[in-house]
Amino acid sequence: MSRRTGTTLIAVSIAAILFLYSHFSDKKENPGEQTLYSLAPEQINRIEIQEGQNKLELIREPSGVWKVMPQEGESFTADPVKVSEILNFSSKPQARKVEIFQPQWATFGLEPPQKNLVFETSSHPPVKKTLHVGRKSPVGWDVYLRVAGEKSLYLIPQYRISTFSADPKKFQSPPPPTETKP
Repeated sequence: MSRRTGTTLIAVSIAAILFLYSHFSDKKENPGEQTLYSLAPEQINRIEIQEGQNKLELIREPSGVWKVMPQEGESFTADPVKVSEILNFSSKPQARKVEIFQPQWATFGLEPPQKNLVFETSSHPPVKKTLHVGRKSPVGWDVYLRVAGEKSLYLIPQYRISTFSADPKKFQSPPPPTETKP
């Protein structure tokens, strides 16, 4: 076997090993993050978002359509794209745990929380998970987060929870495109 053939075989072998490792290893997409809990998205039937005095509910009807139930005004059908974004996050949220001994929740904007996110399932027995969202971290783009009833503190990128708003207008479907004549 020539030197060139041997080098080629080694390169192909390394490439094959890296390919197999990347597809079959249990490595996480974002190292250092952990799953806070796991809910089946198809089982989530109620989402509540509370920011200060503003509160909004999203309710899944038996037909599968999500309705927005604002504090004031009429209910309406939620934009399925926005609901899908929320379900993708809320079914298996990932965050980085902050190692801190006996955290003072008020220091992190968690007592009272700046935002509460409640997810309920239709499973038997029903499951209810509440996330308390605090203030922005002084470093980076993360916000503090806590799962209700737990003593752990987490950091989560702000963009992951930016979809959660108690403003009903954020859940309206965009108007259909209008035809323009040339």
